[in-house]
Amino acid sequence: MGTKLKTVHITLTPQIAGLLEAEVAAGRFANLSEAVRNAAWKAFAEDPAAELRAAFSQLDESPAEAAPDSAGIAAEIRDWRARR
Repeated sequence: MGTKLKTVHITLTPQIAGLLEAEVAAGRFANLSEAVRNAAWKAFAEDPAAELRAAFSQLDESPAEAAPDSAGIAAEIRDWRARR
């Protein structure tokens, strides 16, 4: 027994529409509806800062000499964003 999805109509800015269409074209999502659902889920249901707080917590708990330099942190953030 499946749950019926609610249909809504939304208006997107050209920039947001372009980003979502690029995600679909890249194969990350099957269609625009799936991309919008994913974005809404991340915005309202998940805690987007949880991973960042956890990373800062690990840095706070590590000895000063073990902490990575700024370039290392920037590289990790770029890698993480590329995987998203």
